[in-house]
Amino acid sequence: MTMHHPTLPAGRPFQPAPRRSHRLAVAMVSVAASAWLAGCGGSSSTPGPGVVDNGQRLFSASGFNCVQCHTDPRTMQRASDEAALAALIGTAITDNRGRMGDPSMGLQSLDAQGMRDIAAYLLSLTPVAAAPAPAPTPAPAPTPGLPAGVTQQSGLPTGYVACAREGSGSCTFTGTVTLAYGVANAGPYRLRSVNGPSFDCRTGNSVFGDPTPGAEKTCFGPGGQVNTIGGGGGGGGGGGGAVTVRTTTFATGLSSPWGMAWLPSGELLVTEKRGTIVRISADGSSRTTLSWGSPRPDIRDGGQGGLLGIAVDPDYASGSPWIYFTYQEPGANSTSGTAVGRAQISGNSLTNFQRLLQQTPKVGWDGVHFGSRLAFRADRTLLVSFGDRGQDNPSSPNANNAQNVARSLGKVMRINRDGSIPGDNPVVAGGVPGLFSWGHRNPQGLTVDAATGNIWETEHGPQGGDEINLVQAGRNYGWPLRSYGCPYGASGGESCRVGGGVHAPLNGVTFTEPLTFWVPTSIAPSNVIVYRGSGFPEWTGHLIMGSMADPALWRITMNGTTFVSRERIVTTLGRIRDVSQGPDGWIYVATDGGSIVRVSR
Repeated sequence: MTMHHPTLPAGRPFQPAPRRSHRLAVAMVSVAASAWLAGCGGSSSTPGPGVVDNGQRLFSASGFNCVQCHTDPRTMQRASDEAALAALIGTAITDNRGRMGDPSMGLQSLDAQGMRDIAAYLLSLTPVAAAPAPAPTPAPAPTPGLPAGVTQQSGLPTGYVACAREGSGSCTFTGTVTLAYGVANAGPYRLRSVNGPSFDCRTGNSVFGDPTPGAEKTCFGPGGQVNTIGGGGGGGGGGGGAVTVRTTTFATGLSSPWGMAWLPSGELLVTEKRGTIVRISADGSSRTTLSWGSPRPDIRDGGQGGLLGIAVDPDYASGSPWIYFTYQEPGANSTSGTAVGRAQISGNSLTNFQRLLQQTPKVGWDGVHFGSRLAFRADRTLLVSFGDRGQDNPSSPNANNAQNVARSLGKVMRINRDGSIPGDNPVVAGGVPGLFSWGHRNPQGLTVDAATGNIWETEHGPQGGDEINLVQAGRNYGWPLRSYGCPYGASGGESCRVGGGVHAPLNGVTFTEPLTFWVPTSIAPSNVIVYRGSGFPEWTGHLIMGSMADPALWRITMNGTTFVSRERIVTTLGRIRDVSQGPDGWIYVATDGGSIVRVSR
């Protein structure tokens, strides 16, 4: 989830504020060295107009990523004043959270006053009203119709339930406790510790969909490693029963790994955002960085762009030894766009490079929302996801970019593996060659189910509204005219949702609803797969997805193409950038920390 910057002209570089004192900035940052970023929401003081104006100028001229400042995805706390928020911004820059420390963001040279000015501007957007004194919460009555073993825990707000499927039945726990949902449409329910935090184990349309009687999910106790995943159901093979998972490091020391693809030999190819492809042996014990021959792609590493998705030709071992990749390609006048290329591996080199497709138009380089993933269909055509490059503003949505079929911003494209256009692509008047679907924001996940041919896509919303979509030819997925997310700085609730949230028709244009979405806070979903391995037969046909703002590996329980529920499988690996099913049937994830991790039993 990233911030749109409508006032930053394409191609104009950021001019940072003069550095006053690096020591001041470091001292200020250290105040919140262990804090996670909190809200762009309300202030306890009223800064002068000059401060706010300067903060707006600095904010608009930078590559600022507001997902790292506007809200804490777990606690939903908000910063109380500009000093506190400035400290949190400084921590994010120092720790390079969300790549805010990347030189292309233009934030490293900010001094302490500049950070406070930006904080004052952000806090001025949505002032927080004084909170009323909390009313005493009476002990709730037992909720009727709950499954056996579930009780209404005393001391919890109405609608909160806990059960004794594991442990002593108390809500004051430190490990894993299973929450059993109530009857359909009786929720939402949330598991909450009496003497600790509440945990994100909710039901209801905003999180898990309508609860299913007797369904189980796992909630996370403070500091506990999640290792027990409740039942499942649906999806061809999913059934009940707990599944124990463990994680094993497969490879470390990578530089911003972005995409993974397996060669027929069992070796793993990993793209590094800086522009290199690493080949890792089948057992993870050795690696080689492949060198680019001539010609080579012009890859620019900046902002969210660089070397991104990767795919191996499905006929690699039988006469078509190509690998495919997407990358930020610079253009004239400091512009760039996502491009698709392919090359062949010869020894330790990448040769015979060919550019197959480029995003049009190119806009100011670096910045945000490049996408991008690749996925082959059974007919050997190649699907590619392109982001909207931050050109669509949820505060003033229009049809100029992701909704404009003549541009490839915010689209899923379909090409032949030589870059030509399939003759059976959807026929859309004025459509850009290769157009398959449109109305996407920043699709960083794309996969084709080998068993069914279904195409699944994940994309980042603005402030909330992250989505999983079933992509179909010729469909419009709504962005930026429809989204369950809100403009940045909005106070929350359903009233701020872009276009009302629900993907209702507009002026004769129809939109396709997402399979599921996350509100009010974004999780920043990364790649997604349909699990078809032997390691977890209970999960056959379910979606496995990574996330970054709320770092986790997720299982999305499916019944065919119908969403059933979702849950976190692992939460201890940091930001998960990519997910892949290995030849051994286990799940592999790439983390922003530079590791490839195997998830197995």
